[in-house]
Amino acid sequence: MLDHRLTFQEDSLQVKLFNKAGEEIVLTADKDYTLEVAEATDAEGKATEKLLVRLTEEGIKNVVKNLKNGEEVPQILVEFVAVINTSAQLGVEIYNNAMVTYTNYAGWTYSDEVDDLPHVHTGGFNILKFDAKDSSKHLAGAVFKVARPAEEMDAPED
Repeated sequence: MLDHRLTFQEDSLQVKLFNKAGEEIVLTADKDYTLEVAEATDAEGKATEKLLVRLTEEGIKNVVKNLKNGEEVPQILVEFVAVINTSAQLGVEIYNNAMVTYTNYAGWTYSDEVDDLPHVHTGGFNILKFDAKDSSKHLAGAVFKVARPAEEMDAPED
């Protein structure tokens, strides 16, 4: 479940399997797993998205095939990019409240909260561009580039 202050970036999802030998196996979308993005409501009652990643039958077989030397539990890593959207307040952290739900081989379903989750630090500043002739008129869609002055570009880092 994403926080309403974050926007999921489509095509950013990657699912990887790590076996005990430390080997990384990248799983393939639609072959090994599916992604469902659904409308949801977050803990604050705000509209957001829920991401649901499910292993396919072929994906389960791929996971089992890649287990080495009798190991029972592989590690599966789900990574994606979400960006801070305009509903976020600067200086207010956004916590990751991920939940993992899985069904074992016997058909028992478990849900676990994930420990030690990262959180997003928001920060920055707002810049408003005004018309040079009318300072009360905001220029919508103004684009800025933040850079060092030219004389500092060649200066060594300190």
